[in-house]
Amino acid sequence: MFKEVLSMKPAIHIETYGEGSVTFVICCGLSQTTANWRTFVKNHRQYRWILFDPRGQGRSTMGERPYLLEDHVSDLLSVLTLEEIEKAILIGFSHGGRVALHFAASYPEMVEQLILVSTAAHSPALRKVLLRSWYELLQIGGVPAMAWGALPSIVGPKILADFKNNPELLVKGMDSRNTKQGLLAMLDGMFSYPEVDEDTAKIHCPTLIMRGGRDPLLDQEDDVIFREHLPHCEINVFPNCGHTLALEEPERFWLQVQKFIESKQ
Repeated sequence: MFKEVLSMKPAIHIETYGEGSVTFVICCGLSQTTANWRTFVKNHRQYRWILFDPRGQGRSTMGERPYLLEDHVSDLLSVLTLEEIEKAILIGFSHGGRVALHFAASYPEMVEQLILVSTAAHSPALRKVLLRSWYELLQIGGVPAMAWGALPSIVGPKILADFKNNPELLVKGMDSRNTKQGLLAMLDGMFSYPEVDEDTAKIHCPTLIMRGGRDPLLDQEDDVIFREHLPHCEINVFPNCGHTLALEEPERFWLQVQKFIESKQ
C-alpha cells in the first residue's frame, strides 16, 4: 500500500508490504527511494515491511534545510507511530544505517534488532573528499553529474557489469527519483553529523553489520571501530560485493538476515 502522509512535515511517502508478527523497517541510503527495495521486499511477504522515502528524496517533500540527523530520526519515529509499530527490526543502508543507529540510541524500546548495511563507523579523509566531490558536482551539473561521479563508488561491481553497455540507465534512474535541492540538503546535513561513538554506547539490542569487501567507501577500520564500541555485534563481509551488497547478492543478504533474526528469537 502506498501513502503520502501530508499531515507530516515534511510529507513522507510510505509503502507497506506483507503480513506477519515481525516488522522490518528499511531506512534508505543517500539518493535511494522505496523503488530500490520494492522488488526485494515483495519476495518476503511472510514478514511485514515498511518502506519510506527520506525527506527530500523520491516522493517525500523537502522540509526545512539543512537536514540534521535528528530530523531523519524524527521522520522515522513519525513513520513508526503512524503505522502503529511498537517495536521493529531496523535495516539501515549506508546513510540510512546512520539514521537507524541514532534512532536505536534515542528510542531503544522501539528497536528489536538493528541491521546496518554498508554503514560507516568513521570519517577518513577519502570519504570526506568523496562526499564533497558529490556536493560540488551537484552544484555544477545537478543530479546527472553527481550520478556519473558517484556511480563508481556507490554502485557495486556486479551491478556496473550488468549495465556496462548502458550505464546511462543507472544515471537516469537516480535522476528520476531525486532532485538537486533535495540531495544538496542531505549532503549539507551529513557534513556535520557526530561520530558514531556518541550512539554506540547506548546500543544494547542485537546488532548485525554487513559490508562489501570491494566497497571503496568502507574498510577494515570500520569493522574495528564497530567491534570496539559494539562488542556483541556480528559482522559479515561479502568479499566480492561493493557498496550495494543487498542488491548485488540479495539471496545471500537475506540468508544472513534470516539467520541472524532467527538466532535472536
